[in-house]
Amino acid sequence: MSFENFEARIKGFGTLCKLPDNIISECILSELSAKELALSSKLSKYFYTFSHDDQLWKIHCLDKWGNDSKIIKKFKYRGSWLLSYLFQGEEEQEIVYQPLHFPDITSHYLYAKWCRCNMYLGNFILPSPPSSKIPKIPVVENLTKERFDALFDAQAIPVLIKNCGVEKWKAWNDWKWENLLEKYGQSVFRVANDHGGKNGYLPMTLESYVRYIKLQRDETPLYIFDPNFIDRHPEMAEDYEIPKYFQEDFFEVLADKRPPYRWIIIGPARSGASWHVDPTGTSAWNTLLSGRKRWALYPPHIFPPGLTISRHHHGHHQVLLYNEENYEKYSTTSLFWYLEVYPQLLLDSNLPLEIIQEPGQTIFVPSGWWHMVLNLEDTIAVTQNFANINNLENVCKELIDEKHYRAWENFHQNLIKIHPYLESFISQKILLFSDTMNDPIIPEEGFSSRTDFIESFHNLDLWHPRVLKALELCGLNLNENDEIDVIFSGQNPVFRTSTTIIKFYSHLFNGINTWTTEITAYSLINKQISKELVNYFPKLLGSGYLFDDDDGSSEKKYRWPFLIINAISENVLSLFEVNNNNSNINNNEDYINNDNEDYNNINDYFNDKDYEIQINWEELIDLITRILLELHCLSITTTTTTTQSSIISSTTTTQSSIISSTTTTPSPMTTTPSPMTTQSTSSPPRRIIQNDHPFHKFLSQRLEKSYNFHSRLLIFPLHLISQLISYLPNSVWEIYNPELDSEAGFLHGDLNAENILGLIISDNDNNNDDDDNNDDNDNNEDDNNNDDDDNDNSNSNGDDDIQSGIWKTSTIIDFGDCQLYGGDPLFDLIPFFISVLGCSKTLLKKFIKKYNNINYINSNNSNDSNDNINNSNDDINDNINNSNDSNNSNDNFNNSNYKPKMSTRNFKRRAMWYTLLWEFEGATKYLIKRLPEIRELKNWYEVEDLVWNID
Repeated sequence: MSFENFEARIKGFGTLCKLPDNIISECILSELSAKELALSSKLSKYFYTFSHDDQLWKIHCLDKWGNDSKIIKKFKYRGSWLLSYLFQGEEEQEIVYQPLHFPDITSHYLYAKWCRCNMYLGNFILPSPPSSKIPKIPVVENLTKERFDALFDAQAIPVLIKNCGVEKWKAWNDWKWENLLEKYGQSVFRVANDHGGKNGYLPMTLESYVRYIKLQRDETPLYIFDPNFIDRHPEMAEDYEIPKYFQEDFFEVLADKRPPYRWIIIGPARSGASWHVDPTGTSAWNTLLSGRKRWALYPPHIFPPGLTISRHHHGHHQVLLYNEENYEKYSTTSLFWYLEVYPQLLLDSNLPLEIIQEPGQTIFVPSGWWHMVLNLEDTIAVTQNFANINNLENVCKELIDEKHYRAWENFHQNLIKIHPYLESFISQKILLFSDTMNDPIIPEEGFSSRTDFIESFHNLDLWHPRVLKALELCGLNLNENDEIDVIFSGQNPVFRTSTTIIKFYSHLFNGINTWTTEITAYSLINKQISKELVNYFPKLLGSGYLFDDDDGSSEKKYRWPFLIINAISENVLSLFEVNNNNSNINNNEDYINNDNEDYNNINDYFNDKDYEIQINWEELIDLITRILLELHCLSITTTTTTTQSSIISSTTTTQSSIISSTTTTPSPMTTTPSPMTTQSTSSPPRRIIQNDHPFHKFLSQRLEKSYNFHSRLLIFPLHLISQLISYLPNSVWEIYNPELDSEAGFLHGDLNAENILGLIISDNDNNNDDDDNNDDNDNNEDDNNNDDDDNDNSNSNGDDDIQSGIWKTSTIIDFGDCQLYGGDPLFDLIPFFISVLGCSKTLLKKFIKKYNNINYINSNNSNDSNDNINNSNDDINDNINNSNDSNNSNDNFNNSNYKPKMSTRNFKRRAMWYTLLWEFEGATKYLIKRLPEIRELKNWYEVEDLVWNID
């Protein structure tokens, strides 16, 4: 601004000249009445110019006439909002109005606003992405319903669909501008008024609205967004068809009481919905009949940059703190966001997913996804929201919320009545999300819902004194200047100091039994694992109850068991983190199914971290093979024949009394197993085995619960769940016969990618290793001692945002789900294959070959053996049944020559059974993510062939 213009501004605004232009307009002039605003124009040429901002008069005009139903229905837009305010209701007449112009007045604020109001968006195309890593919304055509469900709906991936029959709709011709105006010109539609005063919606005839479209130059134009158009014109329901992909809609159970769900949308260029998430957890489809739309989307966990609306986290979703009446007043318009916020994002590649929608195309917006729309031309579209099997959990979560409670009760009752197969699923969601419960422990902890209780596991204000007390009970102290940090854990509260990790066990997840199992497992590992591998496991430092009731002083209903282990390096990364965020991982075609790479990359793009890390799969498989083999050769009976308490007493003085009353060791008995119902006509072999083997008991329980388990999760498609009972075996002996299948004395129980930790080391450090085994052991000792050298083991290649190097295994964790009394070695293969190997059959074959052909000397109770494992290169199928299993009993684990085998007898069938009997939903979710085509298969026999056939 020149000195002369600055002086003129001082004279024009007086003391207000110190304020920015946007404050003068939006915070001062916007608060004036229409009369006061008109009078202000007489103060000076500056006030005259600013008081003629048409956005100010738009608010006054629509506030004045919006409540007059007679006027607003036949509203006459006069080319500006000032004239429309002054001459509304008058007969049609020519209005001559020539505003004053002052060339010496400059305002970047008003100029930018004028540009936005007059901007042509026909060439507002997508820019070239600054990085090849930025994925695009997939564009597909001719998809089957099953294919769409598998690839997009079930995985919550947005997609644009071409050629889905829109051209055959009546609306394709009948909803063209001239045809709509001819048939419905005098019909009233609901018009959305964003940033235009107190009346968020206005009733207006289509004829009046079309007149407005032709004359307007608004930054945020009015647009038709009408959920009741079919109520007034039922024949319009026949003009379009719901695409085959979206015809399941559970809200249909509410009939005429359902919330608004379908809209006709008509709007000019520059109009469109600003950033929002669709209501009540629903997904949406939007079909464009004319014009062009530009879409931008972020996944549920990414809050769109540039928004000023307050929000809070609720689970994995962002929740806006607004109601529909005031939302648009404070949100950023689509055009403004693109012009002011979007260019800044190009600098750091934090871009949304984008696409331009053309006529005849349909876009799918999954539940919970943030999205924004900008109309590039005059557009006509139809959209519907729906609740189906893939978003039902989000719908339940939203409706169970207090403000939707009445709607939830109605929806719940009708849904179960019409769809009884959903009862298990719905009951689980009520337990998870509802404030009403029969659990006395959660209220005692000060929470009203299960969700709030679990979220409290991250609350250091609550847990800091509890951590200090746990350390004190075990004779451990917090070092001076040491801090307590939260470690993310979905099931239990877990915390770390510089030297320890403290894990508490919640009652929600079988806490007492899990805690007992885990400390027993650590004791076994410390005693029996060889020195070569023992440092790959944490060391148990202590355990106990937070609230000890021995003296009757504690009135707590739950005593909060805990254990303490030595700290693991802060720089450690789980294999799950590396695989989920690794930009190099997709290059390993043995690891990932590249057929679906485009849409798999969408979720990967929005991860918080970016890694360029090498994983030596041969080395990883070799190490995990040796670790699993030693675990499988552990045996609780080789250490003691009494109770678990005697095992644990050598580890910590407080554990003996805790465990002895909790669990005992079943005594061995000689018996004949139950008949085996297999295709074989011969009787099952006899063997010396415990009566009611614990692993058989476990499998029996899982068989009994499997149908309800999968009905409650609804991860697999319904047609497969309905076949579950007929597919699973009638007897546990069909799944596991120790005589035929070999026996492990100990099973990890959940060896997934989250439980395998490692460090990133530089390529140079890796090349300097002379011996892999010694290097693994040395690195792990450094990790567990928390050496300062950890920070030197990473290589960022000069980029602070990208970690690179070679990931090497350092620690195996989480033994709370292990089978202390052993079972089938194949059982441990399930999570390892699905989560770690990523369903790669090539890597699976290598693992089984290595496991079955290692020369192993069982060295129980001897940690000084460093040369007891060697590899051989025999074929995977050479030794399927040559494991000398004829004398397989628990006595095998006292025999130094005994080694379990990974039996491939009826391999794909038994492996699939184990997969379906797995007691945690993570394996099922990860399997569907890796192999989404499972949803398209007709039966479990096709599924087992896809997943586990290694022939």
